[in-house]
Amino acid sequence: MAEDKSKAISLKIPVSVLSDKEENTILTSFMNGVEVPKSTQFHLYQHKKRKLNDVVLHGENENLIYDGSLKSGQHSKNGYPKYCIGIYDPESRSLKLVKTKLIPTKIESKKLLKVKDNYEDMTDVSKLEQRSRLGEEFGTRRAKAALSSYKKNRVDASKLQENELDIASDIQKSTSNIPDKVKLTKTVETENRLIPKYNEKAASVDEVYPVEGVISEREQGMIQVDVFLQQIKENTAAKTLLEHMPYYTETSVYLLDKLEKQDADSSDSKLRLKIMYYISTLMGVYFNRRSRFMDKLLENFQNQPSTFIVDSCLKRFTDYNGIRKHFYMDPMNEDKILTYILTLMLRLDNYTLPITPLAQELSINPSRLVSLLRSLGCHTKMPQLLRRRLGMCRKMLSIRLLFSPFHSNYHL
Repeated sequence: MAEDKSKAISLKIPVSVLSDKEENTILTSFMNGVEVPKSTQFHLYQHKKRKLNDVVLHGENENLIYDGSLKSGQHSKNGYPKYCIGIYDPESRSLKLVKTKLIPTKIESKKLLKVKDNYEDMTDVSKLEQRSRLGEEFGTRRAKAALSSYKKNRVDASKLQENELDIASDIQKSTSNIPDKVKLTKTVETENRLIPKYNEKAASVDEVYPVEGVISEREQGMIQVDVFLQQIKENTAAKTLLEHMPYYTETSVYLLDKLEKQDADSSDSKLRLKIMYYISTLMGVYFNRRSRFMDKLLENFQNQPSTFIVDSCLKRFTDYNGIRKHFYMDPMNEDKILTYILTLMLRLDNYTLPITPLAQELSINPSRLVSLLRSLGCHTKMPQLLRRRLGMCRKMLSIRLLFSPFHSNYHL
């Protein structure tokens, strides 16, 4: 009897029990006939809140991108269709069913993605730009504010190439009036100079600091000294003459001494009296520099000088601009007004000034006075009589050191 080959051969394979616990296995669906290269790396992402069950699958190789997602919104036992994967074990000849999820996956080409607006190739983007994008996305508020400020103040040079010639022309026009280094240096030296303007071609000491460089011709014209000359001819006391000066104090010894020695018949008597008058005005400004207001400053003068002279002094030695009523004299301008006073005093005293009395007159430290005089080109010199006395003292000191054990009649 012939054997019937049409009957199907049946195989019995034992199946292990299916557990309700899901394994770490994912089932994906691709297009028919798609072969995934073994070099493709897949990554599975799940929502940090486990009960939401949102799963994202991403894979990528050199040419293709695989993206799939499964979102349920909320955990539900019946939310997904149930799938199982059968794993055959050839040794035990058994089949194990694994509960899994099916994630629909789509495949896109990287070349096509580059054409889309929502894709940008980051290979040509600089590291600085990548860093700024990360800061905008994940940075703190302070970092985002700094990036925003940087972008607002940044200038894109590529957008200015078309207007390059116009920009260069505008810069050249706007900088045509800017002084060069030599002119700028001279301007800074002139504005920040602490001493009066000097004559570099002076042949004598009288020509080093002209009076016109300290007292302008217009200021000299506003100082009237005819009354002083008449009172000097009438042998008026110097103290009375001092009371007609713009500013004086009970300890004003310098001006009092100069008025006592002033001769009305000398050729330069008018000029010397004008210099004294201007010194008195400068002293009034200097000693009342803390007044800060024009009206209060004028009240401190015993005899108010011309308003033009006071305005000129304030504009020269303070930040006063002639419009606002208040002013301020900084330490640099304090030294400046002192050098102007010393320059006029040198003119009156034949370019020799005593250090200690003058320091008391101006209420400053003697070392500071010496420093200001040196800035004017002066040098300190000990009087001849004092040098002789010091020489004798040194000689007697040496004799005393030699003979004091035997002779006690030598003393300083």
